Amino acid sequence: MLPEERDAAYLWDMLSAAREVSDMLKGLTLEQFQAQRVLMRATERCIEIIGEAARRVSSTTRQLQPEYHGLISSVNETYWLTNMARSITSFRTKPQPRMCLRS
Repeated sequence: MLPEERDAAYLWDMLSAAREVSDMLKGLTLEQFQAQRVLMRATERCIEIIGEAARRVSSTTRQLQPEYHGLISSVNETYWLTNMARSITSFRTKPQPRMCLRS
């Protein structure tokens, strides 16, 4: 496959995943979204797909789109925030060991 064809496939994957997220979240409030764990995971997976495809697009194609660097930064930040939120939620919902203080 030629580099141009690979880039077109990656860009198509990114667009397809973004449209999927848009369709899944249409009309939902934040509370409704947060209450649906499967939907949250599906959204996270789509963001991963966008990020993976974005990283594989050639530098030649990236240079043609000045906003591309901002896109990758946004995807990375979203992915990081999603992981951080999951960690915090997990920490808050799991019983934590009691610490023994010695005097």
